[in-house]
Amino acid sequence: MKKLIKIEEICSIALFLIILMILFWQIFSRKVLNAPASWSEELSRLLFVYMGILGCHLAQHYETHIRIDFILSHFPKLIQVALDSILKLLMSVVFILIAQNGIRLCRSAGVQDHLVTLGLPVTVLNFGLVFLGIIIAAEMLIQLATAVFCKKGATA
Repeated sequence: MKKLIKIEEICSIALFLIILMILFWQIFSRKVLNAPASWSEELSRLLFVYMGILGCHLAQHYETHIRIDFILSHFPKLIQVALDSILKLLMSVVFILIAQNGIRLCRSAGVQDHLVTLGLPVTVLNFGLVFLGIIIAAEMLIQLATAVFCKKGATA
């Protein structure tokens, strides 16, 4: 799992650098060459979507998403763990539903539906929802299983 996270971190950095180069090219071609690259904005937007998805997954993996623990902190530790587990399970279901809706969206995209300047099928963009739903749901279920099995192992 650590290798996958490392690969994901490298991919996120690579996507960021590629987006940065594309945007520099866009500025250069527009201001210096006076011939804007029409594909650059759409490609940078597409890559930004996938970089955001990887960033969301990394934030979930390291549990750095913003949460308000004020109310939870007033409960005993056991109840905190139980509520956190329930929330992770519910959020897993939500992200599975997001993936399912992403699949529906990909299927509903017509054969003629393409990104205007890149010529790629719109499904390439819509698949981001499927990817997001699967990796976040899987991460939450892994965290949930780890918490359950670690607690069982600690109490045994």
